[in-house]
Amino acid sequence: METLLECRGITKHLQNYTIRDLSFCVNRGEILGLVGVNGCGKTTLMRVLIGSYRLDGSLGDAGEIVLDGMHFVRDRKEYRKRIAYVMTDNPFGDMYTAEQIGTLYGPYYEGFDTEKYKAKLEQFGVSYKTPIRKMSTGNGIRLQLAFAEGYDAELYIMDEPCGNLDPEFRNEFYDELRMLVSDERRAVILSSHLVTELENIADRLVWMRRKEKEGTVRMEGTVDEIRERFRMVLGDAGEISRIPADMVVGQRIRENHCEALVRRPEGVTRSGGWLPEELWETSRCADLQEIMYYVEKGDVK
Repeated sequence: METLLECRGITKHLQNYTIRDLSFCVNRGEILGLVGVNGCGKTTLMRVLIGSYRLDGSLGDAGEIVLDGMHFVRDRKEYRKRIAYVMTDNPFGDMYTAEQIGTLYGPYYEGFDTEKYKAKLEQFGVSYKTPIRKMSTGNGIRLQLAFAEGYDAELYIMDEPCGNLDPEFRNEFYDELRMLVSDERRAVILSSHLVTELENIADRLVWMRRKEKEGTVRMEGTVDEIRERFRMVLGDAGEISRIPADMVVGQRIRENHCEALVRRPEGVTRSGGWLPEELWETSRCADLQEIMYYVEKGDVK
């Protein structure tokens, strides 16, 4: 796959928190999921990518962001033309209607298509004449998505857009994302705490870790690659106790239900058979939400 975005060593210092040395790439045609516990720095990273937070070397910030050959500082104008975003906090003034937003902000984006914007608002059921302050949070997200699709961006950056959407529109929202990347020219970065849903839509994941006052990359890979590193062993307390301690990420021992999440040993590359046969037979694939629960609880790297 062709790389669209490269992030190299991004470090950003805020007053009480730092994201440090984040490096990853985004390929054309893919949806990259960004996950991690609250406060790990996902929104900070998003704000760096869209330019709301600049990297100030005098404060110890660092890093390079390159989008299709365009440097986010040296080629700032071209870089900004190629991104669109949907943020948790609506970036438009809350006194404006959808119509006024199209009129006021549309001209700043080359090729903004007012008719397409109107059509998307209608498709999403958003009033053209209602001020944002009178809209539900969900409709504010819908409006941002309609605006983002009103011009020909290459990278769509979306920070927790689905938490306030009803399940029916969330499915429609995900369909829109799949449509956006279907030509394999564009890409989406999607931050979400809805891990089960992200597991079904993301092609790859960047999993961020919060350690004291720093956020770093804990793990990166496809959902399958991450899941293959772990296994959920089911059995009685005696069986669970036989698992080598250095493989156990976390466990739950109950009278009628015992389980342990185990991690594939370092250096073992095969996807199956790395547990004793009798334990493998009583194990199953762990889903992403289970993996995140036990790993975050135990703060495993």
